[in-house]
Amino acid sequence: MSGRLYNWSSTYGPKMKYVYPEKNPNWASIAGTAYASYYVLFNGVIPLAMLVTLEIAKMSYSSMMENDVEMMNYDQAKNLDELQGTRVQNFTLNEQLGTINYILCDKTGTLT
Repeated sequence: MSGRLYNWSSTYGPKMKYVYPEKNPNWASIAGTAYASYYVLFNGVIPLAMLVTLEIAKMSYSSMMENDVEMMNYDQAKNLDELQGTRVQNFTLNEQLGTINYILCDKTGTLT
């Protein structure tokens, strides 16, 4: 990026007196300043876009978990012949499921 800017500045820069009024400007300094300002300006954009992408991915994972047939069960206590699916109440459920080592169930069916 800065190499192209250096080449372009040294080639076309002297013709643009309104941009580079100096007679013999330091093209390396101009290219370095432009690259540094580009980096500072766009430094916050990439992490923000990554956070938005991760939240969208978590939302799609939660909808996949809710629609997964292998995670559905019949509710025999209520004598209903309909499937009861997983209900995702938090987008971090897939991260929490990755940390589970043991699943314990008591006589009421409560999973801990």
